[in-house]
Amino acid sequence: NPQQAYQLVISQQGATLYYISEEGRNYGEQTLQQLERVYNGRIPCMTLTDWPAYEWRGWLDDISRGPIPNKCFREKTLRFGKYFKMNYGNYYTEHTLYNEQYPDISGISGIQVHDYEKDGYMMANLQCFAHFEETLRIPFYKHLMDSPSNVDPSNEKTYTFLQQQIDNAIRAYGKSRFFNISCDETEALGSGRAREYVDKVGGDEAYCRHINRVYDIVQERFRHYHSGNEQMEVLMWGDIVGKKPEMLKKLPKEMNYIVWSYVAQESYAGMIAPFQKLHEEQGNPF
Repeated sequence: NPQQAYQLVISQQGATLYYISEEGRNYGEQTLQQLERVYNGRIPCMTLTDWPAYEWRGWLDDISRGPIPNKCFREKTLRFGKYFKMNYGNYYTEHTLYNEQYPDISGISGIQVHDYEKDGYMMANLQCFAHFEETLRIPFYKHLMDSPSNVDPSNEKTYTFLQQQIDNAIRAYGKSRFFNISCDETEALGSGRAREYVDKVGGDEAYCRHINRVYDIVQERFRHYHSGNEQMEVLMWGDIVGKKPEMLKKLPKEMNYIVWSYVAQESYAGMIAPFQKLHEEQGNPF
């Protein structure tokens, strides 16, 4: 990742910073500030060459199943992440991103994105299939329900609702180049109002059709606010499709899959293998 690399040369005469991009310059300046703190202003002579092993390094805060952070805490979190040279952050969001079209979902305590979160550092993140309990329990949205935990992919009104929510997230996060649509843990799919539809087309097909539909909505709303043919980089959790790699062939070739686990293991090679193979075959990132 040479665009993020830098070299810091400290001599008796002063410090010289070499870099290719503004990102590399920013990381070099952060390192110099850290050295000043560590050595209390008396930095020993050294040459430090640094670059990241991973192009993207970030953090995620679950603001839907934990405390909703206030503005002061969020500002502190952003500074903390950038201090450690993380280059993106995101809030995992099921219902807590405020939308003036649906003010009853998040309530007044919902996240309202501020200017300091619109510079492209924060990734748009919105649950678009399951984990909808907090929304579907509200009487006005029960018509969108398949099971109590996921929306109904057989109902066209589901996509009208998701389009408005996705549009809100894209506007809120301004310059974000990423959008995480989540869509994890959908095991309850077809257990309610979508049963007939899922029985007809199959659970795997119903899942893939929904992902493709959501993907297209994200790109369409992104183009609405940005001129040209630029696209968002869409991410989704890979727990469902990772179990049945044949489903991966039915999803967009640009889809970026996220591998996740709550369990400590000696190796995650088995979980990564389906996405590694897909990457080798058609270039999907993960």
